[in-house]
Amino acid sequence: MSFLSRWFDSAMQSRVDETGVHRFSREMSAKLANARKKGRGGWQDPAQVTPDDLARQLVEHVAKGDPIDIANYCMFLNHRVPNFAPGIIREAMEKHVYAEVMRQRQADKSTAKE
Repeated sequence: MSFLSRWFDSAMQSRVDETGVHRFSREMSAKLANARKKGRGGWQDPAQVTPDDLARQLVEHVAKGDPIDIANYCMFLNHRVPNFAPGIIREAMEKHVYAEVMRQRQADKSTAKE
């Protein structure tokens, strides 16, 4: 592959990347605007929401599967806790999984009694 071909491929990939990021960020902004219309907000206020709360909510939204919501919660965490440690998300995930396992065990016990 010639230098010109590599440069062109790199330039095209850069363009595709930037277009994707801009499109996705517009979707994130639109979702946040709709949430504000419903009275939601406060993620930026430490008195209302802790980083642990944001991490827990992120994990809950991962379970729901909406990539725009997931990205918004990642943005909230990144804004509130620059260079946040992956441990905050891992801990929230562990708590979420543990809670789900315990709920399932309780449901299994209830079913077994019937």
